[in-house]
Amino acid sequence: MFFDKTKYTKHTIFNDYYYLRRKNMIRKRRNFYQKITVCGLSAMMLLSGVLPNGTALSVQAASEPTEQYNITENGDMTYIATMKNDASYDRVMSKAESMDALAEDQPTQLEENNVAVLELDENDVNRIKQINGVVTLEEDVILTANEEVPIDEELVDTLVENEATLPFSQWNMDAINLPDSLSLSGDNVKVAVLDSGISTSEYLSVSEYVDLTDSDNENPLFNDGTGHGTSIASVIAASDLGDMYGIAPNAELYDVKVLDGDNSAPLSKIIEGIYWCIDNDIDIINMSLGTSVYSAALEQAVDAAEEAGIVMVAAAGNNGTEATNIDYPAAFDNVIAVGASDGNNALTDFTSTGDGIDILAPGEKVWSYGAFQGLQAIDGTSIATAHVTGAAALLLEKYPNADMEFIRQLFMASSNQESNGSDLGVLNIGEALTMGDGFQVQSAATKIKPQVPSVTTYDTSDIVSGSWGGTDHKNMISVLGSTTALKVAANAADLVDKYYHSDDSLRIKCKALHGVHNYVTNLHFLYEVAKNADNTAMGNKTSLTNYVKGINVPYSKDKTFGKEDLDILRQVIVDACTDPNGMGAKINADSKKTRRYMILGMAAHLLGDTFAHRTMVPVGASGGSSKDSKTFVKTHFKDWNDFSKRYTGLYIEFRDIKNYLKGTDNPYTDKSDFFPNRFTAAKTGVANLFKRYENENSFSVSKFYIETGFSKKLNNFNGYLESAGQGKVADEYSTANYRVDAPSGNISGNEKDYKDYNYSIYK
Repeated sequence: MFFDKTKYTKHTIFNDYYYLRRKNMIRKRRNFYQKITVCGLSAMMLLSGVLPNGTALSVQAASEPTEQYNITENGDMTYIATMKNDASYDRVMSKAESMDALAEDQPTQLEENNVAVLELDENDVNRIKQINGVVTLEEDVILTANEEVPIDEELVDTLVENEATLPFSQWNMDAINLPDSLSLSGDNVKVAVLDSGISTSEYLSVSEYVDLTDSDNENPLFNDGTGHGTSIASVIAASDLGDMYGIAPNAELYDVKVLDGDNSAPLSKIIEGIYWCIDNDIDIINMSLGTSVYSAALEQAVDAAEEAGIVMVAAAGNNGTEATNIDYPAAFDNVIAVGASDGNNALTDFTSTGDGIDILAPGEKVWSYGAFQGLQAIDGTSIATAHVTGAAALLLEKYPNADMEFIRQLFMASSNQESNGSDLGVLNIGEALTMGDGFQVQSAATKIKPQVPSVTTYDTSDIVSGSWGGTDHKNMISVLGSTTALKVAANAADLVDKYYHSDDSLRIKCKALHGVHNYVTNLHFLYEVAKNADNTAMGNKTSLTNYVKGINVPYSKDKTFGKEDLDILRQVIVDACTDPNGMGAKINADSKKTRRYMILGMAAHLLGDTFAHRTMVPVGASGGSSKDSKTFVKTHFKDWNDFSKRYTGLYIEFRDIKNYLKGTDNPYTDKSDFFPNRFTAAKTGVANLFKRYENENSFSVSKFYIETGFSKKLNNFNGYLESAGQGKVADEYSTANYRVDAPSGNISGNEKDYKDYNYSIYK
């Protein structure tokens, strides 16, 4: 009845000797070939490309394909090659290296499984195909994101203008019969979310983050550039979120970021993510994405995951009646395929049709937790998939040796009959847990029909898909904007470190976006630019340049960098909004509304960095043998006694910690589990920032900094406030003057504005 995972390891196909030999070969290759890759993809959306035989390949998390190819600077195509064994892998790599056809990096997980990423022209393709042992050669298509299900933007705008509130309910949890009192919570079950990332939150405990994209984001608040992965994770495992909760709140979440902030990535990243899950002994993989065309390399990865005992759950796709088949990987026999149901327990009209759907779950007008501490009403088979993943975590806790087929058949047999009379059923967790003890698995070819009649329906007519907002009061949502605009803001917050980093920038170096110098004045400026742009053509360079020059905010004490910071911020805004190579073009900020939200995303990043970097390390922190939320590890530091004296004297900001560590790894400054109050406060401040913007309220020091639950001191907060013309706050929030840490007597370049203030220097 069960697949006993204790009999298998992630290296099942190797004996110990061969495995060690294999690892040694890989290390040698890495020295020769220049290894390790990072790219990305996107979620609840459609993606596409073409196979060597000319068949269109469209990978999606829900929408319509847009054919794109991974084309290098010299015009070559990028391909995924799979080889039969080590010997053929080495032959291909040697040939590709001699042809200068290796992709810049080779991901470790692909390399270990005889998969390579190559850059080839038409002649190169034929040469590689002729090498003995090449099993498949497929174009590594670029996947681009579209909206998963069309949103009525005009309706959402009307709701915002009317300051509407919408009812909040987790009708979806009632629809899947999640018991109110349940001893199971997903304990000791490892769930990987292959998606756009999970933004840090006190409501979502993530065991490990791995970023397989080329993101440069350093702030865990903005790890999810679209909000999609965070929404998926919240349905699976949110906890302590007021009226909202996840299905398996104690499941161990693993954030495997394969979808990047640009909403694009090659298919090889999905495959790499699956192999990462195998190597890290994951129990369940949630894949709220898919492709409409078969891929041999993808199937190979899925088969390897099944062999390792992993339960895989994937979205059927959102192509509706136009689709003749469901998407891959959901279409593979060893993956649980999920379609979306509505409040009437009926199959939604956007779910991809065709044989192969195993189970339905709520996927229309589902409230979920997303970016910027808000709630979003979402449609799509992606969010339906999250329900099934959460349910699978409960079953694996109860039946730890259960395999995919047991879980799939149990879900199908215990489901509620779909109300339109099809052979499909809606997930029923309570019934599955009741039926499981005596359940017998039948032949995989047997069609398992629902055994439970259709039950209560749910009125979702007052929930508007695409709405985004915050909880105003119990069971109501104050609508702040649309998820489309929100995704632009989230993408902007994610990409600030890449496009406008303070040191290593793709476009313009800008310290003012990262909490350096007067963070109050700089936040005030960004807020005013976004708030007052009604009569400005923001896509016109001349018009926008004149507009931002006319926005002035006080900086009376900032003689050294005040004007320079604002001038650079003006350049950044014009570049992001109008340049075809700027950030706005990358994230589809192509209207006045989305450009304003992009600027708010920049402001959100600044506010997040302020709390993360300019907070003084609390006096109460102490050295210890292990790191928890308020403990340093003494052995991490070059001179613990010196560091201890500095921070207990209140001279160390979180951004200073790196100067005292032995190595380059920094488990403190930008880690959400170290003094998490910093990030909780930042999320609240960011939520208030968006709320005040939508309500056309003025800039608020209290709402953005103080009324956030923050209980630590910000360096020179009162000095910056006075310079910005914003008054003063209580001493508990600010150092008495500018505290400057100068290790070895040297003052960091980030702190040279100390000269403009009453200051203390610790040398």
